[in-house]
Amino acid sequence: MKHDIDRILEKEAPLKARRIASKLGFDRKKVSAFLHDHPESYQQNENFEWSRVIGAELLLPNKWIAADEFEKIFRKSGNFLDS
Repeated sequence: MKHDIDRILEKEAPLKARRIASKLGFDRKKVSAFLHDHPESYQQNENFEWSRVIGAELLLPNKWIAADEFEKIFRKSGNFLDS
C-alpha cells in the first residue's frame, strides 16, 4: 500500500484520504488508518489533505550489499543524519 500511496502523492499531493483510496481502489478507512499510523512519512494540512513528508531518504539497492558498498552510498548521501 505504501508504494501505491507514495506514487499518487508524488504526482498529485495534497489529496484527501478519500481521493487517494478512490484512485487506488482501496477502502478509505484503511488508507486513512495507514496514513495516520505513519506520521514519519505523511503529513496532513489544515484542509485534511495528505502529502509526503519531504526529508532525507537513503536509497539502497534491492539486494544484499557489503559494508564497503554501504559506506560508499552513505558518503554520497551527504549530511543524511542531520537532515
